[in-house]
Amino acid sequence: MGRDIGSKCQMSNVKCQMSLTNMDNTKTTIIWGLIGTLLLAGIIFVSLQKQEPQIRKDKDRVILVLDYGNGKIRRFQGSAEHNMRAWDLLQQAVVSSSVSIETRNSFVPKSIDGLPNGKDGKQWHLYVNGVRQEGSPFEIFVQGGDEVSFRFE
Repeated sequence: MGRDIGSKCQMSNVKCQMSLTNMDNTKTTIIWGLIGTLLLAGIIFVSLQKQEPQIRKDKDRVILVLDYGNGKIRRFQGSAEHNMRAWDLLQQAVVSSSVSIETRNSFVPKSIDGLPNGKDGKQWHLYVNGVRQEGSPFEIFVQGGDEVSFRFE
């Protein structure tokens, strides 16, 4: 029986070689496919790593906006800290810039930079990410990526 198989392969030597060549081509195609897939995955991984610090950087910062209601707007940027309050941001602006505030006992501003509540029928209102807040700035917690605004309106 072993002779019959060997003789068949010798008789059809071209078929045996073609069969081996096809197997080699298939292996080569699979190997190159795997290499290409690994390279593509590596490129995607590296590009995501390059983008991540910028995203993290934004999430580590908070922005304070003072909108005076007359076109004058002042912007401040600071580091986000655990358990940070809107009040902390306002205090940072006072310490780092020439911002002056007067508050009620509840830490609600009654005047910022000489603009008192009631002037021209306007009041200072607190917003976080564009949403008006009803509580005291001391009660409002913020996190990285937030924008805190005090608007005179």
